[in-house]
Amino acid sequence: LAALLSDGKLGVMSQVVPNGGWSGVQALGGNGGTQPILAANADGHIEAFYVGTDTAINHAWQLSPP
Repeated sequence: LAALLSDGKLGVMSQVVPNGGWSGVQALGGNGGTQPILAANADGHIEAFYVGTDTAINHAWQLSPP
């Protein structure tokens, strides 16, 4: 799940267990944006590509373990 946070950064949450609870919100960084595309990389961390407020394509990724 991804959303723009009140500070304009892209935030993500992930489901911790199947049919169970969710993690807390983790800010991926960046400067606002629209049209986020999210995927898990090979080690399970979330990566995002999105259009920033300056119309450039931004890339952000999850630093802590999934």
